[in-house]
Amino acid sequence: MWLWPTLSTATRPYPVPVLDWSFLVPHTAETATAYVVTAVEAKGTATRHDFDIPSIVSTTHSLTESWDFNSVDPNMFWNIVATFLEH
Repeated sequence: MWLWPTLSTATRPYPVPVLDWSFLVPHTAETATAYVVTAVEAKGTATRHDFDIPSIVSTTHSLTESWDFNSVDPNMFWNIVATFLEH
């Protein structure tokens, strides 16, 4: 997908797709951890300290055999997260 940053949305009569470069980023335990932290803190109702982040990362990685958590089924991911809510 391509993005033409010099063209504003107001002057474009059609949507311009955005180039997704995420496939160039190596997926590691660190990127998976960052994904989990970002996801659980996204709504602002919880923080990383409310969850056992290493266990979420480990379990998700074990089930998917991948560090690319962007491709994980959202329902499965949030079920795993809910399992590791610290009381």
